[in-house]
This record gives sequence, C-alpha cells and structure tokens, in this order.
Amino acid sequence: MQQIITNIPTPGAVPNDTEAPQASTNLAANTASGTVSLNWTASTDNVGLIGYDIYVNNDPIAKARSTSNSATISGLASGSYTFTVKARDGFSNLSAASNSVTVQVQVDPCPALWSASSTYVQGDIVSYNGVKYQAKWWTQNEYPDLKSGPNDAWTVLGPC
Repeated sequence: MQQIITNIPTPGAVPNDTEAPQASTNLAANTASGTVSLNWTASTDNVGLIGYDIYVNNDPIAKARSTSNSATISGLASGSYTFTVKARDGFSNLSAASNSVTVQVQVDPCPALWSASSTYVQGDIVSYNGVKYQAKWWTQNEYPDLKSGPNDAWTVLGPC
C-alpha cells in the first residue's frame, strides 16, 4: 500500500515570532548608598523570554540575559533616577515598558580619613583607600585594610 504525504515543511524554514512579550508590572525599587535594587512581576511570552532590558531615564543600561525578575544597579551618583523594564524574547521582540519608578539616590559621604596617630574606640567610623571601616574596640596604629578580619579591630562597612 502506498501512502501520500502532504504538508511537509520546507527544509531550513525557520519559524518567525512577531508577538512581543507582555509588559512587566509592579516595578518597585529600594535604595542604599549609590545602589538601587529593582524587582518586578515577571512577563510572559508566547515563545519564551530570554531576559529583561533595564532603562534609566529612558536609556538602556543593562540587558539581563536571565529571566530573573530582579536586578541591582550600583555605582550611581547622588540624584534622581527613573527606571523602567522591558521584556525580551528570543526573536528580539521587546515588550512595552513596565510602570516607571523614580528614586532619589544619596551617596553617603566618606567619613574622616583614618590616621595612624589617632586613637579610635568601639563604633568609630573612618575611611581608608575609599572604604569605610568601623572600630570594634579601642585601637591605634592598626591599618583598617590589614586588620579587618573576624578577630581584628576593624569591620569593613563598604565603599564610600
């Protein structure tokens, strides 16, 4: 018995997706010194997402090749920033922008510079080589960058 086969796809034909992902919603932000943490409700797509593009003041700043619905942007100067997110699928279709969120970023100023001749007591905060440190107890002439381990006089607080 002989069968007739019809509707055979053309070899090498590639499907084409022109449908953009749904826009992300509920974009929210938290700020810390020079850093903004963003999170949003995930988008959906008929084919599948490959990631999100993050915009600040309408300029793209990051293309996240992860489908994670959060991102942290650091190294920001003090000022006002407006963020939005767009979802991207495997055919480079972009969703509409999410809701926007505007934040005021403040960068903590560096505290006084550490000095080998000064005496520090528990709780004192200093800066050394662009990093903030806090004294755990009375200390003098102990370089913060060399003495910031678990059993040392200083605790690293982060950059300034």
